[in-house]
Amino acid sequence: MFPVLGWNSLYDRCKYFKALLMFKSLNGLAPSYLSSKCKYVSDNHGIHTRQAAAGLLALPPCSNGNDTEYFKFSFSYSGVEVWNKIDYDVRNASNVQCFKNMYKFKQGSTRSTSMV
Repeated sequence: MFPVLGWNSLYDRCKYFKALLMFKSLNGLAPSYLSSKCKYVSDNHGIHTRQAAAGLLALPPCSNGNDTEYFKFSFSYSGVEVWNKIDYDVRNASNVQCFKNMYKFKQGSTRSTSMV
């Protein structure tokens, strides 16, 4: 039904808005309680790795091994997963509007008007 109407699926919309919130968190445009959840790989150690050079975020550790599956649904975990899968040039967009446009273009969305 979504393609017929020219809409993105709910999954794609959630992923888009999570990526947008991650961009805002990393650029000081979101509340500090969200920004504090985001840590770059390069901040964890002084070793120069490919992940650190690419500007990827470190996945937070789960404090309790029994709740690992539930933890994967949290913003601090799933947001990092979504962010790390975005192209490098999109992650380094200069502002929010540029990020939105580049994200929609890179994701191949022809139905980008529904995600404004």
